[in-house]
Amino acid sequence: MGRRVTVVQQSGGGAGTSTVERDPFEQPCFTAYNNAYNYSGGYFTWDHNLNVHNWIIGDNGNGYGSYRSDNSSQNTEFINDQGSSNWANTWSEPSSSTDRVNLTSYAGYLGHSMFLNGSCNGSATPWITQTNGSEYRSYAFRDVGTVPGETHQDYAVFMQFGGTFRTCSRSASEYWMGVNYGKLPSTDIPDGYGSQLHSGVSYNRKRNKIAFMETNDNYTFQPFVWSNCPNLRSYAHSQNWYQGQAEQAAARGIGNSTLSTYFQTTSNRSPASGTGSYGTSNGKPTNQTTEDQRRGHLVLCDNDRIVFHQMIPGYGSWTGRWNSPSVDGNGNCQGSIRSTSWTTSYGYEQGTRYGARFTQTSDGRYVAMYCPSYYYGAGIMITITRVSDGKSLHTTWTTSSESVIPCPFGKSNFLMVSSRNTDGGQGVRFTQFNCDYRFGNTADNNDPSMVDSIDASGYQFDSCAYSTSYPGIIPSIYNTALFNSETSDVKDGYDPVT
Repeated sequence: MGRRVTVVQQSGGGAGTSTVERDPFEQPCFTAYNNAYNYSGGYFTWDHNLNVHNWIIGDNGNGYGSYRSDNSSQNTEFINDQGSSNWANTWSEPSSSTDRVNLTSYAGYLGHSMFLNGSCNGSATPWITQTNGSEYRSYAFRDVGTVPGETHQDYAVFMQFGGTFRTCSRSASEYWMGVNYGKLPSTDIPDGYGSQLHSGVSYNRKRNKIAFMETNDNYTFQPFVWSNCPNLRSYAHSQNWYQGQAEQAAARGIGNSTLSTYFQTTSNRSPASGTGSYGTSNGKPTNQTTEDQRRGHLVLCDNDRIVFHQMIPGYGSWTGRWNSPSVDGNGNCQGSIRSTSWTTSYGYEQGTRYGARFTQTSDGRYVAMYCPSYYYGAGIMITITRVSDGKSLHTTWTTSSESVIPCPFGKSNFLMVSSRNTDGGQGVRFTQFNCDYRFGNTADNNDPSMVDSIDASGYQFDSCAYSTSYPGIIPSIYNTALFNSETSDVKDGYDPVT
């Protein structure tokens, strides 16, 4: 049983306050989706106690408006439209396919590109999108950056190649709509070394710092850190980039907003000139495609170390790390602290649905950066970084069959959930990765075999299919603040900009 958090809320009737008790462990953790066209399909969702949170199952015999596994006209619109396609079914393992719901590259910090998450306060069962909708949502997965140390993970930061920065709620759909239809404010980050990368942003709210990874567009990289950064969570939820400014009748450009002004003031950047505190990258094993030319995830640690992870399509992946100018005496790149090669793989050069992803624990103390090891979405190559000091552990699971999805579990851990066949009574299979224990008992840059016991859950967690099925794993989006020391509701009065 998890620790209960008492939440104080203002009553709607204005008669003072009321208190409710919430157990963070009773929130949804992840969902397994199975669907075998014309037979059976549905969802099981488990909470952080690994109890069933909710479930739904159907077949091809239910009535109008019910969940069904076929594309009958009696089904919901999206299943009606594509129920017989590979996109909606789990009858095959990922392998070398491009159109399976169970690919490693489909899941990350924003949930799953093909599913909308349900509410934590009601039914938490996700629901499938139309194929085009998944394509739209994948742009957010391509551009989203890390928020290390963040306990209120109800928002996200985004960076497009070339320097266009945005922030909004933790929603791939909101990002797509805001960008494609011009409804989200944005600002261009001034270049220091070159151009900022897709997803190459890391916002450490605890330190009031934000880092961008820049490139000369020739596979060499250099990080830049901005200090005294405004509270981006507040901007994300309000979308008021003029916070702190008086309202005025006349129109004004977004470039005059408070947040844009911050980024256009290069004295906030360390250093203000184009060279300085952090050096350029070295030790990258090979150069391949636009995935490793124009994308990458980084973690700005509490001690100012920077850890950088990239998928290298057709090779594997690598992880580089920069010293902390204040701790190590310089900001030089340590080179490659992890490099793994195996076989054919593809990144976003083949489409926005593919490439590297990340997620992080509920307390933000650990960030997992990963990519498939085989083709578009099988296997995994993963680096987990401890935010306090930049210590990193790594694992490569080379397989040409199923995928593995890291799902935040409890306060400080991950579940490594497999798309392995649920048939034969095995059910959904995964293993637990206890971050505090593993980091406390494993040397820096070692391999603790994060997925070595993927069958640990066998015969305990049922699926919504009675034959061959390779489930799509959907990480839940829930109230992470309840796992931490905060006592205010995550949506009630987020911190104002100061």
